[in-house]
Amino acid sequence: MTSVKLKDLEYFIGCNQAENFYYSMVNEEIYNIETIVKSLSVSEEDFIANNYYYGYIMLPALNITEAFDGFISSLNNKKVSKFFKNVDRNNVLEYWLKFDKTFHVGIERRLWNEYYADYIRKKAVTWCSDYGINPK
Repeated sequence: MTSVKLKDLEYFIGCNQAENFYYSMVNEEIYNIETIVKSLSVSEEDFIANNYYYGYIMLPALNITEAFDGFISSLNNKKVSKFFKNVDRNNVLEYWLKFDKTFHVGIERRLWNEYYADYIRKKAVTWCSDYGINPK
């Protein structure tokens, strides 16, 4: 069974650029796609279409609106839920700005930071489980 350092995986997932990072099943490290295609002497398109064949797995992508919704729901506060009820989830920038303005300081910011770190950790652990990778 292959393994990965959970802290490293969380860091790269937290960058929210999953399409740029891949886990090597051969040497159990995470690499940027540019480094991989250069070392394999293949096009980026070929690599993306055949990454598993080359021994790499794309890291999981984050869904920031899913994280925002989960956090808001976890607060169990009807006033806050109502405030965010009509936000256009397809307009991520608008949602982000409204969210950040609402939770920019105080205990809510600390709670968000804790929630988001846990959200990333769960994504990492689920990804490891899905691919049979041991998080260490």
